[in-house]
Amino acid sequence: MPPKKGAMNPALAMWYAFWTWFHPHWIRFLLFFLGGVAKPPTRANHNVTIIGDGVAMGVGDYWVAIGGGAGIANRIKWLIARRRKIRTKWEYFNSGEVLSTSADWLPGKKLFDKCFSKGVRGCGKKSEVIVLMIGTQDILKGEVGMPEEVLKRPIPAPGEFYKEEELCQTVKNIRDTIRVLLETDPRRRVLLCDIMSGNGFRLDSEFAHVYDCVNKQIIDLTKAKNPLAVGPYDFGDRFPKWVHMSPPKVVGKRNVKCSDGVHLNSKGYKGISDWVAADIEQAMLQVEFTYLKGMIG
Repeated sequence: MPPKKGAMNPALAMWYAFWTWFHPHWIRFLLFFLGGVAKPPTRANHNVTIIGDGVAMGVGDYWVAIGGGAGIANRIKWLIARRRKIRTKWEYFNSGEVLSTSADWLPGKKLFDKCFSKGVRGCGKKSEVIVLMIGTQDILKGEVGMPEEVLKRPIPAPGEFYKEEELCQTVKNIRDTIRVLLETDPRRRVLLCDIMSGNGFRLDSEFAHVYDCVNKQIIDLTKAKNPLAVGPYDFGDRFPKWVHMSPPKVVGKRNVKCSDGVHLNSKGYKGISDWVAADIEQAMLQVEFTYLKGMIG
């Protein structure tokens, strides 16, 4: 478990710097050797892949210090299994990458192509449920690309949408990624998470208005009435679904933040896994039902 930032002596400061560098490398190591290999989907076997930045990867989850899986991918596996609603075998893959932005996950970029390639490690290509957790680093790195006039105005009310020229580059990138994901697999379901933050987190304390504007635009991508969502294509009941990643009853609790103020700690990842499991399970059930309809038809 990393030390808390604050008034550290030099030795603790050096340990914190080492942990910050080492932690993502250790997660990658565990994922490479223990993450398994995705099998092509069949009527009896399916895959879920989580893509995105450090929140998707599980940065801050000190459970990996003893070889456990990081983030929500490993946790939802057991949560969903205990609910006993799923009737087929599902594998869960963590493809998050620390410090990655929405631009890094555009089709044609290295991270996207690696995850959705035909190779052995291309778990995304073989996954019929994709969970996107993207946008945190866009804000922290100043790469949102939100028009200045948009930031000067109040956020539109629910049911009102931004115009195309008012969309930030982050949301345009996410929209392009979702569009390709849905086009390339007729059974695929996409779950889009808003950017995770809460009281006391850096995004909430240092970038509050930008954070709220970006999240409004991200959530609107999942609104079927929004003409700018993922058109001009009609994906019917496979329209992307919103997964709420900032519920106050989870991120508002004490002692759920990692010491960097951006990611969650193990307690936080456990809480958010409990929160999102039902949404992911619903998408999995829809995939299973698609196969069932094919058998009956």
